[in-house]
Amino acid sequence: MTLKLTLRLLANLPLGWLHFLGISISWVAFIVSSKYSKQITQNLTESNVCSNQVSLKKILKSNVSETGKAIFELPFIWFRPKTEVLSYILSISGESELKKVLTKKRGIIFITPHLGPFEIIPKYLGRYIPITSMYRPHKKSYLARPMFDGRTNHNESVAPANLRGVRQLYKALKKGEAIGILPDQVPKEGEGEWVSFFGRPAYTMTLVHALSQRTQADVMFTYCVRNSNRIGFDLFFEPLKKEERENFNALALNQKLERIIQKHPNQYLWAYNRHKGP
Repeated sequence: MTLKLTLRLLANLPLGWLHFLGISISWVAFIVSSKYSKQITQNLTESNVCSNQVSLKKILKSNVSETGKAIFELPFIWFRPKTEVLSYILSISGESELKKVLTKKRGIIFITPHLGPFEIIPKYLGRYIPITSMYRPHKKSYLARPMFDGRTNHNESVAPANLRGVRQLYKALKKGEAIGILPDQVPKEGEGEWVSFFGRPAYTMTLVHALSQRTQADVMFTYCVRNSNRIGFDLFFEPLKKEERENFNALALNQKLERIIQKHPNQYLWAYNRHKGP
């Protein structure tokens, strides 16, 4: 209860203030926690998205700040009025493609990497279609409840990352609704396969391919980034082309994610150990 109240109080602060707090605390963590700093540095270095040491240092420095922003903007996205939150979306790329898919009135799978303010995407899509997002409930109950409350609203539901949740996603697609999946999390044993991700083996989920094949749902990649000039966000929608869908698998999924991340490497969650086993 105390944490939820704290988050709601934080949600009342201006977004710029929350970003400042996030940057400050992220840098303290980077200096104090060797695990945190090592994970970001190693993942970013071994991804080879930086052409030289100068570029690496620049993106690393920016990523520490952007990671802090990502954490502290969550209360704002979760608990401020939806209309106000969505007013911070400054531009939408691929909106016409999104509307074409929506007019088909059949299931849609939205694939979203841990990039930028990704939590705002279900808020936006919920204006047009019911969406169920798969998530992994936090092990600590005092964190799990606020996360659940922040992610559920009108037309916004969540499904746990287990068999019951998969069934929930399947039912949503069969009803012509949308589902949201974060594909760059390590799935449980038996629910993925080892394929390359930025040149290193990563245990990658096969759920997206299985659901798309079974339901014939449309597949669309979507991501959101912080605008570099103003306080606000830029939203992107990229549908999976017909020829891409025919050969879509875990490796193709990772390759698509790589191309998206390479556009905005400073806003990706490099602090997550993507290359661990299940």
